[in-house]
Amino acid sequence: MQRGSVLPIILILIVVAGLVVGVYFLQNSRTNTTSEASYPVQQVFIKPSPSPQEEIVNIENVDLSLKLPAGFDFMEESEEEHFVRANGNIRKNFNYYIQYDPAGFSESFYIVPASETNLNNSVLSAVIYDNPDNLDPMSFYDKYWYYPFVWGDFTSRRNEIAPENSETIGGKTGGSGVVTYRPGKPKFIYLPIPEKNLMMQIQLPTENNEMGGTILKSFIFE
Repeated sequence: MQRGSVLPIILILIVVAGLVVGVYFLQNSRTNTTSEASYPVQQVFIKPSPSPQEEIVNIENVDLSLKLPAGFDFMEESEEEHFVRANGNIRKNFNYYIQYDPAGFSESFYIVPASETNLNNSVLSAVIYDNPDNLDPMSFYDKYWYYPFVWGDFTSRRNEIAPENSETIGGKTGGSGVVTYRPGKPKFIYLPIPEKNLMMQIQLPTENNEMGGTILKSFIFE
């Protein structure tokens, strides 16, 4: 082979080799660029706020626990605070008309919608009275009427709404009555707690108060 014919072949091989190397580096440079620009996407999970849950409330004076539904508050009130809310000393008024004192006050509680400040809007309330003679519901009602719950009705309607209906709450038996002549037909229950010498007067704003009834079903006495 002549020398002049070998040179073109060598040049062609050099060019081809250069192209191969160029393509190789070009592909590598693209791969590196892609890998450097590709960052892993971090997923952020936002934990939702926990939903309000029911609470267990304990009333130690009567060894009672109840379930407070979500969205409701448990509030207490002294007898003096009740007089302020009622705009009068009901105990004094009772003594003036009946000529003896009503049952001694122990404590009271109210279950109201959250953020509600008016206890008159409670879905359930209870006043606990001293009952040293362990009177049954009818005897307690005969002696103290439905103090302080609209007690000042001296007509025969007082007998019509007497707590003659048997009612079992938390394993204890009481007596209930419905004030049929008042708006909403409020219901009241006298529930004796003989081992504590106490009487619980439970009040529901309406006869068929669903939420109040649900709370009553959660009553558990130790």
